[in-house]
Amino acid sequence: MRLSIQKYYSFLWLITVLLFLYIYINNPIFTIFRGLGAIKLIYPFAFVFFLLKKNKILKFLYIYKKESIIFFFILLFTLLRALLGGDLTFFRIYIISYIEDFFVAFFIVYICVNKLSHINFSTIIIVESMIGAIITALCLFFPSFNFYVKESLLISVASVLETNIRGFGIADGLTYSYGITQGIALSLCFINLSRHKLYLLFIPLLLLSVFFNSRTGMVPPIVTLIYLLIFSTRESLIKTLLSMTLFILAFIMLIQNSTFYSENKETFKWAFDFFYQTSDFFLGTNQQQINSDNTFDVLLNTGRVLPENFTEWIIGSGKSFYFTDIKHTDVGYLLQLKYGGIIFISLLFSLFFTMVYRIKRLKNYKWFLFLFIFVTVICNVKGDFIPFSGGFRMLSLIYIYLISINSSLLSNDNYNETSCVSTNF
Repeated sequence: MRLSIQKYYSFLWLITVLLFLYIYINNPIFTIFRGLGAIKLIYPFAFVFFLLKKNKILKFLYIYKKESIIFFFILLFTLLRALLGGDLTFFRIYIISYIEDFFVAFFIVYICVNKLSHINFSTIIIVESMIGAIITALCLFFPSFNFYVKESLLISVASVLETNIRGFGIADGLTYSYGITQGIALSLCFINLSRHKLYLLFIPLLLLSVFFNSRTGMVPPIVTLIYLLIFSTRESLIKTLLSMTLFILAFIMLIQNSTFYSENKETFKWAFDFFYQTSDFFLGTNQQQINSDNTFDVLLNTGRVLPENFTEWIIGSGKSFYFTDIKHTDVGYLLQLKYGGIIFISLLFSLFFTMVYRIKRLKNYKWFLFLFIFVTVICNVKGDFIPFSGGFRMLSLIYIYLISINSSLLSNDNYNETSCVSTNF
């Protein structure tokens, strides 16, 4: 009887954690909350958690003191920039980023390792992403449901409302950050595939959730495959690549011979055109299938919005230039440079290099170091990735987990030992 009660509570904790994770990573903006991201619903729980475990706050600030100091200077800069004529919105955004990337992330990680110690942390993340992939599939296969999601359930941006070839799911940033988070989950599948062949079954749906939303989402799995090619043992690499290749080929053949492919042919052309554009830009070929500007040309040429004077180069304009009547860009580095100049960019890179250094010191997590560096650097080209996108929140969540398990921060206060804490990934 006691065992069945334990299983019941364990199941309830699993559902709770998956719900928190989904909200934390995807942050859907429901119309019922009038523009407020759903992630704010986790704030009260995290606040109560730190209130009940006051000793954790000082330990947390000590272990993450370098990151906290850098965020302090980021907030100080955004506040001073606002006083000098900038947009105060950025001060609020970076307060929220600090809370969510570190405090809320730690709250979720603590629950995972103390209440679900029998489940690998990566498995929990993959299952959460599979929930997102299933929702994407439902939006794809049931247009009426997708219409309800876009028009009634969520507050959708124009880029989602105006297209029928992408933007399927219940998440914020469907055409950018959602695809990246699903791509990171796909990477976790690749990393763990040699130990858990069951993850093969997850790959097709995760791929669809990337293809039908954001081509940038292919960056994490491609980076991970390159890592496996460089660092895996030959035997492990052959088994992993062979099983993946055969399964993906079988899936592609199944899709191509179905009505689903013919009904969504434009989306598939748009998704695969990314690879043609990459070939055209780097190899000088002419394989682009869709009659539109090459993404690389737009990002590196017509998308340029550089500072206009010395003052802007140093401290920026204090305003967002995501879109203006005259010029616009979605290149993250240019947006950050235009807002806060070289000083602001330097602060963001200080945060990035601090996190990289700490990941590098961890044992057996070279794959995450590789993934963190290249995903952050590349994805910040296509958008304002660091530090408040869904993709960066997901990387921060994994970062908080890996750093915290190497300290006493995750131990349950009801125990004298930390053996109750799961250190599996």
